[in-house]
Amino acid sequence: MHKTPISLEGLQAYTVDAAGEPWPIDFGRLKDQKICLRFAYLPDGVTDRMILKLGNDTFYVPSYFGEVKKFSSLEEAVSQWKSASASITHSEDYY
Repeated sequence: MHKTPISLEGLQAYTVDAAGEPWPIDFGRLKDQKICLRFAYLPDGVTDRMILKLGNDTFYVPSYFGEVKKFSSLEEAVSQWKSASASITHSEDYY
């Protein structure tokens, strides 16, 4: 195992509600320190869907087998979230 220092100071994770609005995720605290990120990543490529914002960069993390996408704003990432949700909602269109 190789350890590399990484700073996630200022990282904010978001989810998007049913109305299409971004909501900050609060992961709680551990030993009185704020937890900045927590997610599951399974061997088959499934993970927790979220939007991550760090500095000027915003990332959309898909939940099913997709690639992480980088955006210049939270609004663009939310738009990607809504687009992916619409694709999942209408998945029967593919059959």
